[in-house]
Amino acid sequence: MRHWILRTGILLLAVAGASLRAAAPELLKFVPAGTEYLVSVNLERLREVPGLRAALESNEDVASRLAEFENTYNLKLEDCRQLLFVGGGKRLRGMLVETGVPEAKLEASLAPLASNRYSAATAGERKIHYVTADRSVPEDRIKLALCYLDADSVLATEEPYLAHFLEGLKTDSAIRLAAVEAPAGNPVIWGFLNVRSLTAGNKRKASLFQVFFRDLRRVVWEIASGGEHGGALTLSATGTCRNEQSAALLNASSLPGYLAMAANLLFAAEPTLGGQVVNSLKSRVDGKKVYAELKLSEELTSSIGRYLKREAERRMMPPDPVPADQRNR
Repeated sequence: MRHWILRTGILLLAVAGASLRAAAPELLKFVPAGTEYLVSVNLERLREVPGLRAALESNEDVASRLAEFENTYNLKLEDCRQLLFVGGGKRLRGMLVETGVPEAKLEASLAPLASNRYSAATAGERKIHYVTADRSVPEDRIKLALCYLDADSVLATEEPYLAHFLEGLKTDSAIRLAAVEAPAGNPVIWGFLNVRSLTAGNKRKASLFQVFFRDLRRVVWEIASGGEHGGALTLSATGTCRNEQSAALLNASSLPGYLAMAANLLFAAEPTLGGQVVNSLKSRVDGKKVYAELKLSEELTSSIGRYLKREAERRMMPPDPVPADQRNR
């Protein structure tokens, strides 16, 4: 994916922790009007997972992303406590960061960068720090804007999205918070989808996504792993539907049907594994809400990991053969 912010979010979603915190993230108060989806990552809890940093750095792609983050901002990922990825429409995109690093310290760390990589400006009462990613490919040198929203909360977004994000913060906070939803307890990793908004006004032929979600209004999901369950993985979701009838239909037919379809596609080379995933689904209905939980045992989680790794290696393009007259030169 082209955008660094979203790539980093996907990277962090690959690792899940186990514990819960007692309160919702403070960053929610900076969610702008027009938000359609959220992804929250509690880095403090992730760091409690034994061997996390070693596991991250053992993966070349993960290690390169960490190095890119630290090189871009002259800041360690350990300085960040929580990340909240925000998106909506074509112009709303950003990452909210909870950090203990004061703005003066961040500015001091950025100041030594070359003038073609760092600059500062003001937008109303806010100071904007602009950082250009240091990359070898010119088209990848995106310009990022960093803005402190309070003493501990920073907005990081690409320059074209900054004005729209800040404009969305002018809407009354009660209205903005009412438009989103978060699970109780602030899990280590969770997300929110405003399905009604995401699927509204699309005049094109209905996609599989639209067909599946046509009766859904909102979805809140979370991921938990580790702890007393070792390498087990639990994916939980709560969907709010249009009415009780649509909730019953989703639970009885659509949810297991589409899960089976997805498993058949993903585990085509090993259908038994896909069947185990499908059989791990538990769901129930309560009025307009559908509660679904996919519990994957430690053994099943390991099997899935090995399978995905094999498939990734199998799909890799082999290197071009070296002509005989070029060998040993």
